[in-house]
Amino acid sequence: MAVPAVDLWRFRETEKDEDMYAFRTPPLRNVALTAPYGHAGAYDSLEDVVRHHLDPQSALWEYHENDDCRIKPVMPSRADLDDIDCIVMDDPTRVQAIAKAAEGYSLVYLDDREIEELLAFLHALTDKSDIDLRSDVPAAVPSGLTLAE
Repeated sequence: MAVPAVDLWRFRETEKDEDMYAFRTPPLRNVALTAPYGHAGAYDSLEDVVRHHLDPQSALWEYHENDDCRIKPVMPSRADLDDIDCIVMDDPTRVQAIAKAAEGYSLVYLDDREIEELLAFLHALTDKSDIDLRSDVPAAVPSGLTLAE
């Protein structure tokens, strides 16, 4: 299957307009061990991705691969993807569509203490006896991209 220039996320499976730019939420077990975070690996720390979800629309406008942006994707180079990795983020119309899809998904305001408590909870989900999560890797992904072994 050819890699599409635009990943329409859940829409490819459901064909419902409201699923454009919607993502499957991964399980939280061992989440403290799975950096980088976000579908493109833009967040190096669990705290950064938590803060992103407090105001996803603002974070969206701060995200890009260029040096002048605060949040950058952390992706390994791959010859078949390098030219299209940020194609959506280079298109203001598509970025606006993602922002619209994120409307209403912001959480209520959390102060620093509440964020620390949330992070403590997420760290509590670490099960050192179950760190090898290879059995959780799906056989395929909706985008058709290959999975590394």
